[in-house]
Amino acid sequence: MSIYEIGVIVVSVFLLILFSGLNATVQNLKAQVSNDTAMVQTLSGELNNLKSEINPMKFSKSFMQYPILFENAPRTLPSLPLNTVTATNLEAFIPILSVNNVYEITEMNGRYFLAYPMVEGSTFSIQILASPYFDRVLKIVNILRGQNIPAFNIKYGNQFELFVGVFPNYTYATQYASTISLTIFPTVGSTSSSWLIRQIP
Repeated sequence: MSIYEIGVIVVSVFLLILFSGLNATVQNLKAQVSNDTAMVQTLSGELNNLKSEINPMKFSKSFMQYPILFENAPRTLPSLPLNTVTATNLEAFIPILSVNNVYEITEMNGRYFLAYPMVEGSTFSIQILASPYFDRVLKIVNILRGQNIPAFNIKYGNQFELFVGVFPNYTYATQYASTISLTIFPTVGSTSSSWLIRQIP
């Protein structure tokens, strides 16, 4: 066997290995894209289901009252990115609420925070606890909402997580946690020292 033939064999084997590696990479990328597409479709479906379960309300100036907005905010949200905007006048939220009935709202010191689904949004909230039992978490959500605490839950994997409040940054969330810590303690048995301030999702 000549050097030329050996060279051809070596190059052929190298190209075969290279092609196999590229083929595996392409297959992995296809699988990842497929998984991402399926996840987006699932989240979109959850959001559409949630929207269909909420009674549609046409928000006008007459409905721009915190108790009304608070009562109509859903107790359960899908695991989607949220964006939070701030205003001192609730009427500033009319453009958002007129096209979006999935939201959470929080009031603190005369300032209002409104969170709604947005792909590249940013929302911080206070995670109080997590449990595999939806009914238990929802019961606590309803108790806190009865005390005018803006509680809601989101499912992550097999856990249902209880959140309180929506804020545009960590600082506001920390301030709010301090003000409600003792109020929430009788219901959840913990104070802000054990809570987690985190970005959603």
